[in-house]
Amino acid sequence: IGVACCPNNSSVYTENGQKEILKFEAPINPKTDFAIYRVARYDGITLLAVNYQYGKVIGEPTLQNCSLATSANFAIGLLHIELNPFVEGDQGTYKLTELSETTTVIQCVTLYILAKPWPPTDLHIISTPGLVNAKWIKGFNGGSLQSFLLQISYDDIWKNLTQVNENDRNNMLNETVYQVYITNVKPGKHSVRVIAFNKVGYADPVLFTENDSEQINFQESTSEAGRLNTTIMSLSVVVSIIIQYLAQSTSGADSLNSADMSLRFAVAAVIIRYLSRDTTEP
Repeated sequence: IGVACCPNNSSVYTENGQKEILKFEAPINPKTDFAIYRVARYDGITLLAVNYQYGKVIGEPTLQNCSLATSANFAIGLLHIELNPFVEGDQGTYKLTELSETTTVIQCVTLYILAKPWPPTDLHIISTPGLVNAKWIKGFNGGSLQSFLLQISYDDIWKNLTQVNENDRNNMLNETVYQVYITNVKPGKHSVRVIAFNKVGYADPVLFTENDSEQINFQESTSEAGRLNTTIMSLSVVVSIIIQYLAQSTSGADSLNSADMSLRFAVAAVIIRYLSRDTTEP
């Protein structure tokens, strides 16, 4: 008996209730005096069996639990079958076997039922002022293209930060790890999660946790900090000028009257109060 492995294995993904065509090709040999080509389920149940003698079909084919596909042509070895509507339990590997002087597996087709994707793993969040870096590892996509939603919770309401498609190379560090950068996140403590989904449905959300905490402290943007630093520097320079101005004025205080001196101090106080105001105000 030949080695019962699959030299040629392909995959087919389907949904419950769908019909699928499995395309098997028998290597017809006109020099072989007799051969049976048999298509069977993973559990051994025969779906199709065709007898050949010196490369020609003899007798009536055996066909059960399926029908012939319109593309089938036994004369040239195209053993194409259309399965009945797919139900739970039909998934598995279907084999085309040649039975002649030996038994040889010619071809395999593995049927998978489409499902929701598996949840991503290893969600990591790094927050720097004004910038968020998120990484995660994808899970099995359930048999169809999946996407990922990165969400943030503001006041217990989840909002989308971005969506990444599975085939988006711009956000892939390698074949399994994805990475995105997000700006303009509101400062404060918020929760972040990632959700995988495909055309079948959504996987369970994966929430970022660190040190037993589900919240991250998002810092203020560096641009705000820069404006604050600029204001502080400007204030320091102006205060220095005012101090020099007052010093020069008081050195000649004998020639100034009290009203003139009061005016100078009042002007200095107004300037300092204006520059030290809250920079977030209009």
